[in-house]
Amino acid sequence: MVFGFAIGSRDETCVPIRTLTIFVIIICFAFIFAIFNFVTIIVIGHLDIIILRCLIIRFQDLNHD
Repeated sequence: MVFGFAIGSRDETCVPIRTLTIFVIIICFAFIFAIFNFVTIIVIGHLDIIILRCLIIRFQDLNHD
């Protein structure tokens, strides 16, 4: 970023550096979003399994009574 701003004083080299930084920022956001989705899918999947196990245990307890 500092290197880009240092060269950015010239108009010729400023445009590709700006587009490159925007491109890098977009890639970073996409990467973070993908990781967040992956984590939420895993957490939700595990939550579903935990809820199902709790329900099965409760139904078994009801059947024993």
